[in-house]
Amino acid sequence: QEHYCAHDSVANPDNVAYSPDADGLLIAEDTDLHARSVLWLLRLGDGLEMAPGIVDPSSSKKHLTAIFVAPEGAEVSSPGYYTNVNGFAYMTLAVAHPDAGEPYPAILGPLRKCSGSSAVFNAPDSC
Repeated sequence: QEHYCAHDSVANPDNVAYSPDADGLLIAEDTDLHARSVLWLLRLGDGLEMAPGIVDPSSSKKHLTAIFVAPEGAEVSSPGYYTNVNGFAYMTLAVAHPDAGEPYPAILGPLRKCSGSSAVFNAPDSC
C-alpha cells in the first residue's frame, strides 16, 4: 500500500483536544495516508503564524511533534487532556481497531510539568 502524506505533517485529522500545559492542540489522525496513524502536538505559542484560512506550512511544521504512533491499521481517537487531578495532569486517548493482536489496556502517566523545565511533558520521576 502506498502512503501519500509526508511523515512530518498531519494527515486526515479526526479529533482534537487542547493541552493548556503545552499550550497546544492534540490532533488525532484517522488515515491510510501514513503507514500508521499518529497523535500530534501542535504547539500554539512561540511564533506560530496562523490566520483563518492561511497557514504557513514551514511555521507549523516547526511547532508539530508526533507524540504517539498507533499500531498498524488502527486509528488514534478521543484525545483528552485533564489538568490538576490531585496534582497531576492526564492525557488520554483511544486506539481503535488495530489490525492484529489481542486488545489490552495501557496507561502512560501520570504526567506533570516540572517547574523550570523546558520539556513539554515530564514523568514525575524525572523532576
